[in-house]
Formats: sequence, C-alpha cells, structure tokens
Amino acid sequence: MEINLFRAFFSFCRNIFLETLAEKLGFMSKRAKDFIVGCGDHHLTWQIFQIVLYAFAAELSRSYVISCLEKNETPTSAGFVLWVDEASNPNITMMYNIVFTFFLAMKCFRSGVRRNNSTFMLAGRQTAVPVMFIKKHTIYQNLICNDMAIRVNAPDPIKEYMEKNESFSVSGDPARAEGGDYVTENVNRALKNHLPPGVPTLQLWVNASRCNDKLDKIRKKVFLNAGLNEPSSDKQAFNVDNEVQMLRREIRTSKWLEYPQVDSQLRSLSGETLHPGLVNVLHVSRDNYKSYLLKEKAATLEPVFITNQDEIDFNDASNWTIIKLNQNIVHTIQEIDDENLSLYYKNYYEKNISSAVKKSHVDFYYEVKGILDGLQTVDVDLPQL
Repeated sequence: MEINLFRAFFSFCRNIFLETLAEKLGFMSKRAKDFIVGCGDHHLTWQIFQIVLYAFAAELSRSYVISCLEKNETPTSAGFVLWVDEASNPNITMMYNIVFTFFLAMKCFRSGVRRNNSTFMLAGRQTAVPVMFIKKHTIYQNLICNDMAIRVNAPDPIKEYMEKNESFSVSGDPARAEGGDYVTENVNRALKNHLPPGVPTLQLWVNASRCNDKLDKIRKKVFLNAGLNEPSSDKQAFNVDNEVQMLRREIRTSKWLEYPQVDSQLRSLSGETLHPGLVNVLHVSRDNYKSYLLKEKAATLEPVFITNQDEIDFNDASNWTIIKLNQNIVHTIQEIDDENLSLYYKNYYEKNISSAVKKSHVDFYYEVKGILDGLQTVDVDLPQL
C-alpha cells in the first residue's frame, strides 16, 4: 500500500511542482520524469518525498512568521492554522492541504509501519487514502474499503492479532519493520537470484528454497571479504538538506507562497495556470471517499482537475468509453422536457445508434445535448403519445 500511495501522490502533484523539482534534481527527459512520478526506485521516492515535505513546510511556516512580524504578533501553531484559513492566496491553501494533511499523514503511516504501531499506521493511512479517490485507482479503492470493513467487523481475537502484527522486522530492529507483503517479496526476490537463466523447473525452485539461507551467507561473506557494499543491502539514509534548500530557493524565487492576503490565480511552481477547483482537493477527496464507502459506486466520484485542459478533456465525449456514452445519451434523452421529442430520440437511439460505432454515439450525444440546451432545433415528424 505504501508505494501505491506514493504513486498516487506523485501523479497528483506532477503538474503542480514535481516536474519542476525533477528537473532541478537532474531528471530532464520525459522518461526520467516518468520514472520519478512512477516511483521506480523506492529509496529515491522517499528522498524526494522528504525534500518536498520539509521544503514546503518550512516555506509555509516562513510566510506565516513574516506575517506575524509585520503585525508584531507571536507565532503559534494555532495561529498558523488560523492564518491559513484567513489567507486569500489559494496557492497557500492548496499547498497547506497537500503538505500538512496528505504528505504529513503519509509520513505518519510509514512511521507506524516501521515501528509496528497499528494506531499510528491507521491514523496516517486513513488521513492519506482520500488521495486514492481523486483519480482512477479502482483496485486500491476496493482494497482500502474491504480492509476497514474487516478491521471493524472482525472478532476481537482477530483484531488483536492484526494490531500486534501490522508489520515484521526481519533484521530484529524494532524501528525497521516492513509489511508482510514486502517481506515475502524480498524472500521471493532472493530466491530468484539463485535461479539459473531460463525457465526454472520445480526442482530448481526446491533447490533454491532449501539453499537460500546458506547461499545468502556466502554472498554476504564474499562482499565483506572484497571490502564492497552488497548491492541488495539496505541503503543508508541520504542527507537531503542541500536539496531542501534548493527547493526552498525555487519557491521563493517564484513568489508562489508570497502575499497571503492577495487573491491571486492558482498556479504551479513553474507558473502554469491550474484549475481553480484544485484548491478544494482536500474536501473533494474526502467527500469522494465517504461517497464510495456509502454507495460503493466509483461513478459517483467527483473528478478533480489539475489543469483547465484536464476539464476540457474530461468533458470531451470523444474521450469517453462506449459505456459512458450510452449512459449519458440515455440520461440526456430523459432530461428533454418534450415527451414526444424524448420518445423520438429514444426510439431512434435504440434502433440506429445503440449498436453502432463509437463515432456515431459521439455525434448523436452532441445532437441530443444540443436539443436539451436549446442550441439546436429538430424538424422531424414526432410520434404522438
């Protein structure tokens, strides 16, 4: 779940600031940026996550402190929250919600997993998971809801077992625990390293499984004697202080979070205009999560647009599936007030369009939509009711 939450966050933040940060870190090509957004390297993903969290948290706090100094007030945590609520600059509101709700919750979730702390893990995860309900993450939407249903409805002994075994520490370090799925993935990866090239047979799998521990000890001994770090060993913590300062400098240069009382345009770190509704992403994502829990229908989720072009593409019927076109055509026909006209289009649709190609569906949808909106007239003999 952790890496998929990271992917959801990075995909959402791509146009807002992540592409700009990737370029500053040396990832210039589209393929390199896709690698960052797709979280191709878990260790690198965590480093970038820390850079974003610390840099934006510091710059938001700096803007608040400057406001306090101008008013001769003492900065407080409660005052910081009130300052954000009263800010007219939508960029401050948006980034506060992203950083101090989603990103901070993700850090809490990860810390809970590392320490096998069920309460800490769930507090972070349940605050962060609404991000899964602003784009197409159907599989994980179902998994999240099913997991919470099990945690609520399971017998007490099962709940107690789950709380005590959220994660496992293979190394024995209580601060380096991992989820059960990640532990098994590591074991499976180690077994594959001992298999010869080609399609493995059952006997090869058996041999690799039985000899895995001994071969792993030999591997570590070889690297130790050679004075080399084992490639598969855990990477050491990477100091990101310089990168944090670099991003902070970029934020200040762009004046993105300056002038909190100015009702400016919502934009990205690079200056690109963003969709004005993006400032409400926290409320929309939470409403979508609640809607999904209550109705269990992904179709009811309200879309969240990053750029204005996203909304244009979303409303372009040529980008819809046949199923969505059919649903919208039927709904539009039902909305036509003239019963004779509605019946005419219903019969015409069922007879000539329902089994036709997609282009026919698109053209027909725009026709009935034009009728409904009063942008088009019809000159046909209508059936009488």
